[in-house]
Amino acid sequence: MKKASGKAEYRRIAAEIEIAIRRGVWQEHLPNSQQLMKIYDVAKQPVTLALKLLKSFNILTFGGCKGMLINRTALSGGVIGIVVRYQNNQDDLLQDSYEVRELIKQCGFQPVMLHVENYSDRNLPEDFFSRFSGLIFWQGTIREQLISFLNSRSIPFVSTSILPFSPELSYVNFDTETAVRRLAEDFQQAGYQRIALQLSGFTDGYNDKLKKMWYKIKRELALEFLPCDRVRYHDGWDWNKNAMIFLKSLQKMHPKPEVLIHYGRLPEELRKRYQEFLPNYPWDMKLVSAEDRWGNPKLFPGESVVRSARTSRLLLAAFPVLLERMRNPQARPIHRLIPYDIEYIINPPVIQK
Repeated sequence: MKKASGKAEYRRIAAEIEIAIRRGVWQEHLPNSQQLMKIYDVAKQPVTLALKLLKSFNILTFGGCKGMLINRTALSGGVIGIVVRYQNNQDDLLQDSYEVRELIKQCGFQPVMLHVENYSDRNLPEDFFSRFSGLIFWQGTIREQLISFLNSRSIPFVSTSILPFSPELSYVNFDTETAVRRLAEDFQQAGYQRIALQLSGFTDGYNDKLKKMWYKIKRELALEFLPCDRVRYHDGWDWNKNAMIFLKSLQKMHPKPEVLIHYGRLPEELRKRYQEFLPNYPWDMKLVSAEDRWGNPKLFPGESVVRSARTSRLLLAAFPVLLERMRNPQARPIHRLIPYDIEYIINPPVIQK
């Protein structure tokens, strides 16, 4: 593996070292620089800069031959808010957030779940978020007015959703492009060329971002461009309207795609629409979807199902990024993508040899 180098990495390394200190991985002093380079798989420069940053916060002091000593009195706590909308199931949220809440507590902070109607500062008292050391917005998209609101009050925050046209947003998200590319490559190696992607993003501008990504993948893999690739979607929250537009385009296509990738879980309502609009669907195309939370009890014949990417992983990855923001609130927003493996649960494509 190529070791990361340069200044871009040092804030991340500093946050990870601080979390390890807070969790008690190291009690009195740190390993030496060479050992830290090996632990975090980075070059010397980011380790040196990370240690310098932690020294500036008085978390570390130089102890001569003992190396870097840990000053635990500088590790003050605070309250971390995990913000979700009321419409999400509270039992599911508590289950999915358990691991990150435990991590936050181990690091000396108090985690608090905040349920709001929507992410708009117009509906919240001005001091609502000011009581928190940092905020993680989970399972929802922050609007521009709230981003400006938080920045104006220097409240550190990070989102697990991408708002494509907001450069002021710090976010953590899955590496969608790599995952979709892997699916397309697998079916291309199995002999398919007419591959379609159904987009299902709800955020304004997100479908356009996905469409550009899909065009790039098709060009680089030399896959056939299809009429459904050019479908224009409505922005906003109505996934059902977008599904209808896409299905009408498929209905007019002859021949239809050999493979249709529905990137995400396939709601039962949408399965019914496939049956209504495409009565010959199971024999015309192969479908690729992600597992539902409760499994996929009603699959189309031959449907390929991949393990879905859990949002709990995003939440867990968001906390170190939030700690970066808390330590460096004036730094540039952080944009971090989380890789994940494609794992077929049912009917993997048979790769041609």
